[in-house]
Amino acid sequence: MKIFFDCGTHYFEGFKKFKEKLNIDNSWKIFCFEANPYTYKNSLNILGEFNNLDITYFNKAVHIEDSRIKMNCALEGNNPVSQASNILDVPPSVDIVYGGRHSYIFTEVDTIDFRKFILNNSKIDDEIYIKMDIEGAEFEVLNNIIINNDINNIKEIYIEFHERFFLNDIQQKIVDKKNILQYFKNKNIIAEEWE
Repeated sequence: MKIFFDCGTHYFEGFKKFKEKLNIDNSWKIFCFEANPYTYKNSLNILGEFNNLDITYFNKAVHIEDSRIKMNCALEGNNPVSQASNILDVPPSVDIVYGGRHSYIFTEVDTIDFRKFILNNSKIDDEIYIKMDIEGAEFEVLNNIIINNDINNIKEIYIEFHERFFLNDIQQKIVDKKNILQYFKNKNIIAEEWE
């Protein structure tokens, strides 16, 4: 079986692109994760566009453990649904790539141990495809997968990296990004940056 994990679904913008790119149809199993509870609630009506697909949609943050965490819900005007929403200990106040300043409201959200979730929801002969846009948490989540080295059926992974969110550590995050991509490529996994 082919399984698609959409980490950071937002309003299904990325999913729509990957549905076309990967020819996702009703033979696939799809897991979508959106941490921001305001975005999740607003996106439920979009989910209906895909009623012919096998999608399970979670209002949980992709993380390295099953727990609860502070969610920084970035404001878009007065609406806390901006794509810059994140679970970082120190959320960025500026975006050095796209410009603008971020302000937030805060809440708590459930998290999911993404590595364990993959292991518990796939079999060794399944083909796994991942799109990851989790606003800076990708470094911790992907390093957890790398350190454990126990998921061997990932075929393709597409990651939006957010090293720009770590202004005090940006050079190290650039090195980390290179190492993460190299790890997957060394395992003959298609690993690409995407926006």
